[in-house]
Amino acid sequence: MGKLLQIIIVTVLITALLCVGAIVGYSLNDAKVEHEVGLTDIEIPQYSMVDLGFVHAYEQARGLPYAAGAILDIDNDGTEEIFLGGGVRQADGFYHYVDDHFVNVVDQTGFVKQGDDITLGAAVIDMDSNGYDDLIISRESGLYLYYNNEGVFSLKKLDIEFPAGAFPLGVAITDLNDDGFVDFFVPIVRRAEPMDWLVGDIEQQGIPPRLYINDGEDNFSEITEAVGISDIAEARQIIFADLDNDGLDDITMLHTNGTLSTWKNLGDLLFENRSHFHTSRKGYYTAMAAGDYDNNGDMDFFIANRGSTHPAALANLLHNKQEPFTSEWIVMKNSGFFTFKDGGADTRLAGYEIGRGAIFADLNNDGRNDLVVSQNHPYWPPHILEQLRLPGRIFVQNMAGEFGETATLTETVNKSYGVTPLRADFNNDGYVDIVNVNMGERNKVFLSKAGNNNYLKIKLPGSSRSLGADILVKTVSGTEMKRTYQVGGVLCSDSSHIIQVGLGQEKVTDVLVQYRDGTIDHTSGVLYNTIVTFE
Repeated sequence: MGKLLQIIIVTVLITALLCVGAIVGYSLNDAKVEHEVGLTDIEIPQYSMVDLGFVHAYEQARGLPYAAGAILDIDNDGTEEIFLGGGVRQADGFYHYVDDHFVNVVDQTGFVKQGDDITLGAAVIDMDSNGYDDLIISRESGLYLYYNNEGVFSLKKLDIEFPAGAFPLGVAITDLNDDGFVDFFVPIVRRAEPMDWLVGDIEQQGIPPRLYINDGEDNFSEITEAVGISDIAEARQIIFADLDNDGLDDITMLHTNGTLSTWKNLGDLLFENRSHFHTSRKGYYTAMAAGDYDNNGDMDFFIANRGSTHPAALANLLHNKQEPFTSEWIVMKNSGFFTFKDGGADTRLAGYEIGRGAIFADLNNDGRNDLVVSQNHPYWPPHILEQLRLPGRIFVQNMAGEFGETATLTETVNKSYGVTPLRADFNNDGYVDIVNVNMGERNKVFLSKAGNNNYLKIKLPGSSRSLGADILVKTVSGTEMKRTYQVGGVLCSDSSHIIQVGLGQEKVTDVLVQYRDGTIDHTSGVLYNTIVTFE
C-alpha cells in the first residue's frame, strides 16, 4: 500500500509538473509576433522610457481591475499634465513634465480625493466654458466633478445614485440636445472574482448603463429608456461617434457579456438599435478604440479580445457553450450607414493575444493611424509571473493597410498590468508620446524621439461646442484628411484632445473646422510643424 501511495504521489507530481511546463511553454509562445508584416521604407518611431514614480495601489480583494488616467493642461501653459487615479487608500496625482522628467504637482492644484476608494475613470471637458480643463472622475463612491479655476480645482459630488455593489466605470461625454451643456453615458460594473472572469459569464445581463442629461447647472437626470435605449446589458465601455456622417453622435457599446451594440442617433433625443455583422458576434471583448485607420472619412473600431491567451479549447471547457464565439481581435471597418466589414485579417491584427485598452495614433507622422494596445491581466494565472507576461503591443501601419508589431524595435515593452495607453506630446517635438496607465505597478511614459516627418497640431476650445467637430486638413498636393474631436473613447481614461495630423513630407494649405452647431472655423497658409489654435 505504501508503494502504491508513492506511485500515486509521484504520478500526481509529474502530472502537475507537466501541466505547469505546458502552461509556461504556452505562455512564452503566446508573446511571439503573430504576423510578419513588411515595414520597408516605413519610419519606425523611437522612444525613451521615463518612470513616473507613481505606483498604483491595487488589491485583488476589491475586485475592480481598472485604473484611470487623463491628459489635460491644468494651467494653460501649453504643456499638458498627466492625471493618474489612485487605487485603494491612495491619493490621485498630477504629473507635470519638466527637464526630461515628471513631477507630481497635485499639492499645487487644490485637488482633493475624499475617502479611500478606487478612482476608476476620468474624462476631461471644460464644463463651465471658462477656458480651463475640468475633470469628471468616477470612483467606487460615485461621480465627482472638479472645476478648474485658473489651475485650482474645486469639488462637486454629483447627486447620482448607483445600485448597491455597482460602480461607475468612467463616463462617455456628448451634448445630446446641442444646448451647450455636457451630457454623459455611464457604464456601470459589479465587482468580479477571478473565476467569474475566467469563465466569461456571458449569460448575465448585469447592470445596464445609464444616460444622463444636464439641466444647465450641472445637475443630471437619467433619460436612458426615454430616448429608446432599453433592454441592454452591462457595459464596459461606451463611445459617442458619428458613424454615418449625418452630424449626430451615435453610440457604440461594448458589453461585459461579450456582445457589442450600436445605436443610431435619430435626433430629437431618440436612438434606434442597429444590428450588423459585428453585433451578432460574441466574444470575450475587453476594450475598444475608435479612429479612421483607413483615411476614408468614416469612423472605424478596433476591439481587443482575449485572443490566443484564452484558447478556444479552454474557453469551451470553462464556458460549456454551444453558441459560436470568437477570441480574436476585431477590426470593424466602417463602410458607411452602419455597415461594417471584418478587417481583422486584412490588417493582420486578428491573431494576437489578450489586449486591454487601446488607442489609434499616428506614431510616425506618415498620415496613417497606428495602434497601441495595453496587455496583461491580474486574473490570468500565468501573468502573476512577470516573465510570462506579454510585452504590450505597438503596431505601425504600412501603405497596404497592414499593422506590423514593433514593440521591441521601438523600445516600448511594458510587461506591467496595463489598463490603457494614452497619447500626448510632452516634449513638444511633434511626435506622439505614450503614457502607460498600469494597475498595481509603476506607471510609465515613453517619450518620442523626433523623426523626419512633418506634422500639424490643431487645438479647439475644450468646451462642449467642440464635441463631434470635424477637422478637415488639405495639403499642398490636394490630399484631404478628416479628424474628429472626441472626448474619452479610451477605457476608463482620456487622451490628449489636441488633434495631431501626420503629414509625411507634405505641408498644409487649409484647416477647416465644422462644428455641430453649423459654424465653421478656417485658417490657411503654408502650415507644418506648428500648432493651430482656434479660440
